Amino acid sequence: GIQTYFCDVGVPTFTPPELQGKALRGLTRTSNHDRFGLAVMIFLLLCMGRHPFAGRYLDSGEMPIEQAIQDFRYAYSKSAESHRMAPPPGTLPVQNLPTEIQELFESSFRKSGVARDGRPSAKEWIEALRKMNAATVRCTNVKSHYFIRPPSLTCPWCSLKNRNGVDYFPPPPPVQPPPPPPPPVFDLAEAWKNIEAVKRPDSVHGIPGSTTTKPQPHPEALEASDRWRIRQTEERKNALKWFGIGLVLAFPTYALYEWGGITLLCIIGYLAYITVRKVKYDDDDSEALRTIYQNKLKSAENAYARITGQWNSLARSEPFQEMLEELKRQKEEYQKIPKLKKDRYEKLKSRIRVDQYGQYLRQNKLTPGMIRGIGDSRIATLRSHGIESAYDISDEAIRGINGFGDTLVNSLLEWRKQVERRFPSVPTRPFTPAERESVEREFRTREQNIKEKLIDGPQRLEKVRNEIETSRTNVKPKLVEAKRDLAQARANFEAF
Repeated sequence: GIQTYFCDVGVPTFTPPELQGKALRGLTRTSNHDRFGLAVMIFLLLCMGRHPFAGRYLDSGEMPIEQAIQDFRYAYSKSAESHRMAPPPGTLPVQNLPTEIQELFESSFRKSGVARDGRPSAKEWIEALRKMNAATVRCTNVKSHYFIRPPSLTCPWCSLKNRNGVDYFPPPPPVQPPPPPPPPVFDLAEAWKNIEAVKRPDSVHGIPGSTTTKPQPHPEALEASDRWRIRQTEERKNALKWFGIGLVLAFPTYALYEWGGITLLCIIGYLAYITVRKVKYDDDDSEALRTIYQNKLKSAENAYARITGQWNSLARSEPFQEMLEELKRQKEEYQKIPKLKKDRYEKLKSRIRVDQYGQYLRQNKLTPGMIRGIGDSRIATLRSHGIESAYDISDEAIRGINGFGDTLVNSLLEWRKQVERRFPSVPTRPFTPAERESVEREFRTREQNIKEKLIDGPQRLEKVRNEIETSRTNVKPKLVEAKRDLAQARANFEAF
């Protein structure tokens, strides 16, 4: 006859509500029982390992997963709030899955699923998942993100990343381009020798165009200066003469009125002086010519100062010296590259150690029975809050979870410390080829840039020197002319 083999064990988090808390020895399982476990497994696959019954219990106390299953408290159900449950924070909303998939989960986890064949079969799941796969699209922002449209209009993985700061599907690292061909052999001493061999711009001392011969004033200036001096002498004489006339005229008044006479004396003398001066010198332009020569002197001084400034800048050869100093700095930087590269490798080694530490903590996964008081149900609860390894354990992350009091929190923290104490025995991994190539390429590029500047240094210095000497050639005649114009303008004005 037919021999029946019973399964006497089961995993509580995959056991349907109608079998929770029952002895499984000798119990006949049905396909409908297995369909519950199938739905749980599909939920774990589609929802980042979250258990459908591991959620936030909205009342006080603790809600183990086994009890939530027995009470049909599906945390992601449309009616989850009526069961006093809610999805844990930071999870993918089930509404991002197709409506048909959502309904299959509802059918699998509600009370009506207990009836014979009340839960979806594997065939129904296959058909729904095929449709979901056909509706999967790629995110336009992150190429490694895929989601179902509809119902989602935007990428839910991008939303989770922006909200939680974690990218569950990060893009692969960029493909590194092939290294450039090796540069030609470079001799630093030879390159610097060629730079120092470039002839400096000729030294310039003093201002060109200087002369010891003082120019003679223009005849017009001499003639005007003679008239101007004669005029100044006559004006002083006339002023004294008319002052005397005024004194004689005002004396009788002074005898009577004292200060009134003195005032009248001054007024009469000044009016007489102005009248005679205007009549006598109206046709004399010596005063106007003196002002003109004075303005020409100021203009010549300004022009000479401006062109002298240009000449002094060229005479000091500043552009040539600045370029030479820059090449010297490039040479010194090239000599420091070996030490800079060594320092970069040390920093990379430190970063690798930090990354290795994080990876080591992530590898130490939480498993049932590893820590006293933490079994399957509590492990599932921790995972629903994103706590899966020693890396995820912290007082802040655990303290707010329902059912985890001081004793469990301290046990978890102590376990992490034990894991941390074993880390120093882990050897630091060597550099990967990609990491080593990244450092080598950086300094190879740096070296090549400096080499090109030092190799081109002599040609660039010669170009600057030629520009300086050409500018000097162009400025020198202007400077000589400005010097001559200034001397002539000074001689014309000093004639007065």
